[in-house]
Amino acid sequence: MRSAKSLLLLACILAGVNAQVRTYQAQQGADCDGSVYTVGMINEVIDSYCVDLVNQKALGNVDHLYRYNMAVNSAISHYYLPLPYVDIYGRVLEDATPLHFAAVQGDCQFQHVAKFKFGPPQDLVVTLANREVCDPYYR
Repeated sequence: MRSAKSLLLLACILAGVNAQVRTYQAQQGADCDGSVYTVGMINEVIDSYCVDLVNQKALGNVDHLYRYNMAVNSAISHYYLPLPYVDIYGRVLEDATPLHFAAVQGDCQFQHVAKFKFGPPQDLVVTLANREVCDPYYR
């Protein structure tokens, strides 16, 4: 069985679109514009949105979350959970507007950290044109 990533890349090739799918492990953390998000920070945010079902996790109410639906398989969505604002010195600023988001699937599986290039979408639907995936954090 092909992964969603493989199917997306195949569809892009067939459509003549140059695309890149970037995912990485939460264990790496992420660096977004100099704001570093550790594994603990990412997991804490994800856990605050997820509920435990019998032997699996799932996102709670997703109606108010930004989301990206995969073109190849619309049943697969990434939901964007706001991360706390971290300044370049590593300080968490509690009252600041979130600029960076952890992308997870409906089963709470981490995909990547991203930012919105043109601000958060008004209709909650994330597009490839508006989303930029941040780099994994290499120590």
